Amino acid sequence: VCQCTGSFDRTRAFEWPDQKQLCDTATVLVSGKTLQQHGGSCSGYCRSLNGRVPGQRYASYFCYRAWRAHGSLGCDARKEKDTGGGCDEDMKGRDAVCSCSFADL
Repeated sequence: VCQCTGSFDRTRAFEWPDQKQLCDTATVLVSGKTLQQHGGSCSGYCRSLNGRVPGQRYASYFCYRAWRAHGSLGCDARKEKDTGGGCDEDMKGRDAVCSCSFADL
């Protein structure tokens, strides 16, 4: 009998490489340094997941939501009024919260 709690995350965000913190289903906090390694944006980070997530070898990840993480707020930055950002925005070395998914074939 499963004593499971929480929701099922088919994107397996809990196993995404290079994340600082798991924020929610399909949503993680990513360091500015990691973002810079993938073009500076959450779109680049999400694309970098392709072929690197255990159990999702053939998934083609894309970004569907992103915002800057202000100071120590991290995952909670979305609660701020003006967090700015977007999937394709260069976060200029700042941490960001990235939401990634993939299309079902």
